[in-house]
Amino acid sequence: MNSAKRKAKNWHLDAKKWPKAKTRPQDQFPEYMAQRQGLNRLDDFLFSRNPLIDDIMKWKPPHWLFERVEWNARSSALIVDSSEKFTKMMEILEEEKTWMVDLEGNNTHSYLGMTMLIQIAVPIKSFIIHVPSCIKNIMNNLTALFECDSVVKIMHGAANDVRFLQRDFHCFPKSVVDTQFIYNYAFGITEKNYKIGFKEMARELLGSAYPADFETSCTAADWRVYPLPVILQKYAQYDTALLGECWEKLKPYFTDGMWKNSTLNPFRLSNQQTASIFKKNNDELKKTLKKYPEAYENFPLFKTIFDWRDKRARLVDEPPSEVMNTTEIITLMRAKPGNDKELRTVFNPNSIPRWVREVKDELLALFVQQPTHVVTSNDEDWEQEDILVLNAPEEPMDLDPPDLTVVPEIDIHEKNPPITITRTVEFTVENEIQNHTKQSTATPRPTIPERSELPQKPKTDNPLYKRDVTSLARLPVHRKKWISNPPHPCPNKDTRADGRICKKKKIRPVRPEGTSRRRRTLSPDSKRYQRRRRKFNNRWNRKLRECPIVLKEVTPPPPEGDFSRWSM
Repeated sequence: MNSAKRKAKNWHLDAKKWPKAKTRPQDQFPEYMAQRQGLNRLDDFLFSRNPLIDDIMKWKPPHWLFERVEWNARSSALIVDSSEKFTKMMEILEEEKTWMVDLEGNNTHSYLGMTMLIQIAVPIKSFIIHVPSCIKNIMNNLTALFECDSVVKIMHGAANDVRFLQRDFHCFPKSVVDTQFIYNYAFGITEKNYKIGFKEMARELLGSAYPADFETSCTAADWRVYPLPVILQKYAQYDTALLGECWEKLKPYFTDGMWKNSTLNPFRLSNQQTASIFKKNNDELKKTLKKYPEAYENFPLFKTIFDWRDKRARLVDEPPSEVMNTTEIITLMRAKPGNDKELRTVFNPNSIPRWVREVKDELLALFVQQPTHVVTSNDEDWEQEDILVLNAPEEPMDLDPPDLTVVPEIDIHEKNPPITITRTVEFTVENEIQNHTKQSTATPRPTIPERSELPQKPKTDNPLYKRDVTSLARLPVHRKKWISNPPHPCPNKDTRADGRICKKKKIRPVRPEGTSRRRRTLSPDSKRYQRRRRKFNNRWNRKLRECPIVLKEVTPPPPEGDFSRWSM
């Protein structure tokens, strides 16, 4: 078992220790739910580039950042879950210049993932902010301080925390320092991919001061639980309080100023990490089709249910797999239930997902009218557009299928012949597989006309360029132009009996009999000699590898004569 699988297994084992939330925070706090729905409504993140990237990359640590400070944040902590406590916290934070910051969240019970706690520690106190109960105050007041240069934010493993701030609050923090890069520089670790865990770093730097009751398995807990249990409160407090003490232990390594010219400048690396941008995952449909190829049996209906599930997941702020998994979508696609009784046969009556049970009528309405599949072709680039028309009016069936073999008249000598073909194709599995695998297009290419339909006489009378006229339709445009107006034959070329052009063979002088070809001796310093020698050595070594030499011990024959009388 590799390290990634072992880590995932340990994570699930740790998660079973802690209680699960009985109610969702989205249901407890309506303002938080409204903010989540606004984020889910966006198809893509608002920013493709960090808007503060220039200010982030210019930031340099101030001189007062390396001054020694005494940390007593372990002694007291304040849980901020109301406006009064938030105002009291802001009065203290505005006077401090250095914050220790960490975030705790849940990614398995939300459409995008959600931040549940923001822990901030200053030398005199620790604050644990409950995000769902203080969402308005965070958006209006706290995000401005995160984007301020005058306050330095110290984090450990800041890559995910920075992206979560961008995703949930549209906040782009500046002046962020990652202690993983600080630790690597302080102890001379040159591996850029090496990232030490917080538990190992705290034990190494604090030694005997490391608290014995610091339960690190709390990272796998369900942080949606409110109010927080005592053990989770203590973990959230120690997470930032111990980070401040570790930061004080790392300060002496930066007093000489050597880090400014170092290739492993930890502050420059922290700026590059902070300047990254959050990106949404929009390839869910492609991944699903690759994993479940049976979805192509009735792809229009599958995509209709798939889009309905995605829309429903955005509205209730749950992962799409919690609303309905892909196996259930394929089962619905094949069964096509028309009423509540048939829907219960697809799902077990006791296992219909909650988010489906509440809107069963919406789901059943998807199977009333089958989508029609319309394929159109563009005359310029021959790309197809798949249009799913729902609730299309019923039309009488045409028993005579359209004639798709009719080809318009084409002038083969014209540069770009205009072709316009528009047709409606009945949906089949074969057509859909061709469309979505991009192996072939649904629009037929114009077939090559028969020989009797083409002009029998070429445009040129030059006998050197007589060609089979039927091959002209297969040639590209520039070759057609070359044949219609051929260049003059060069004097160093000759023609064969069939009209093809070939180069003249060079006449070589005949070597007299009894003479050998002149061989030129090469200097050992020349490149040609070295290249030949290298080639010979490689060939010889290859032969030795294929046919290794085995040394055998051979017993010599006995000497001639009778020595039997000498035997003992």
